Amino acid sequence: MEAKRKRRGRTFRVRCHREKSSSNLLRGEIITDANWKEFVVWLKSNGFPKTKLTLGNFQGIGRGLMATKEIKAGEVIISVPKKFLLTREMVITELDNMFLKLGCSLKHNNDNISACQAIALYLALQKYRQQKRKNSCSFFSSYLKLLPKNFCSLPFFFDTNLFELLPKVMKDDVQRQRQKFEYDYNNVKSYLKTNNSNCTRDNIAVAPMLDFLNHSSKAKIKGEYNNSSNCYEITTFTPYKKGEQAFINYGPHDDFFILIEYGFVLSNNPYNYVSVDHEFSTLSIPNETIAAKEEKFNFLLSQGFFGDYTLRFSEISFRLLTALRFRIQNQQLAFTCADDTSSTFSSTATQRQHRPYQQTIIKKWKSLVNGQMEHVDSENEQLVKVYLMRICEFAIKEAKDTLKILEKYDPNNLSILHVKQIWQESIGIVESYGYFPKTPRYFCL
Repeated sequence: MEAKRKRRGRTFRVRCHREKSSSNLLRGEIITDANWKEFVVWLKSNGFPKTKLTLGNFQGIGRGLMATKEIKAGEVIISVPKKFLLTREMVITELDNMFLKLGCSLKHNNDNISACQAIALYLALQKYRQQKRKNSCSFFSSYLKLLPKNFCSLPFFFDTNLFELLPKVMKDDVQRQRQKFEYDYNNVKSYLKTNNSNCTRDNIAVAPMLDFLNHSSKAKIKGEYNNSSNCYEITTFTPYKKGEQAFINYGPHDDFFILIEYGFVLSNNPYNYVSVDHEFSTLSIPNETIAAKEEKFNFLLSQGFFGDYTLRFSEISFRLLTALRFRIQNQQLAFTCADDTSSTFSSTATQRQHRPYQQTIIKKWKSLVNGQMEHVDSENEQLVKVYLMRICEFAIKEAKDTLKILEKYDPNNLSILHVKQIWQESIGIVESYGYFPKTPRYFCL
């Protein structure tokens, strides 16, 4: 007699659906377009070692490399032979050959261009030739066809309105990036004309196939050049199942850096932070005159403690706590550095009257910095909590106000989604301190 089949309930079906949905998010669909097929043929015909990876499309992520078979921890997942590596030395030789055909030589200028500048120039020239001459053939032609068609997800290319909605620390970094780009561009122009600059050599390379790996802060990998095989190899210490996306790890980078340099963001990136330099500088403290505030800032600057104030998940930077503990001391008196001959006081007599107290403040603070004291006193520590809460409130308000503005933009625009995610995670970081509604564990000293 056939055994009675056990009936599965609704809870079981829901759990199965969730597990299947989660699995589907990890798995990708193989990309089989003509350019990718041509690229694979190029790799095989030129002796590129076999790999268990192929290009795939992943929901909510885009392109990445997918495991075609199970990959175990400790396996080499990609091995790029030297001839496939776009290095400074290789592209300089190629550039020399290209310009020799035009009747000129650039060898006398080769020491004056960095690896980044040389590789960018080479790729730009090859891409230009490929667009102008449909039958143009270079060794890297198949690879060039797979390069992105645009870079609009990089803040470098954001329009003015969207750029202004970035956190200030990001705007400052993008401005520096734009200045560096202008410097690189001018240096490349100079390289093409005459020998009049001096660049430090760097050690970077572009590696076809390897650069399709996406970044994950959780990926455990080792990347090194194998002198025996003459290949640059990536070894994974994270196992992958068939159909899952394999990752590389660029290092401990926050989403500000990743978005600026690579054009994407990560969910729940453990290295994310909120900069509160502006909130600290604009914080209003009773009885603190403008002159006293300025002198406190100058003192903090002289001690290397001004700026770079951050909040991370359940972690407040030591710099912020130390600066706050110093700033909220002596609220009733104007502050003047004991070692400073200048003064904001109205008379020498007043100066002499307060100087011993000022020296005591500085001495206490330096003991705090050196680890000889945990905090100034109980009253000071309570005030630190109060002003930290204000800083957190200001940071959350800025994030929510910006998100409200972003709601007016196209919800399907990838750049908008990235900026939204940065502000949303900023709120999550600030709220992780428990000020909303309870005091964070950190302050139970």
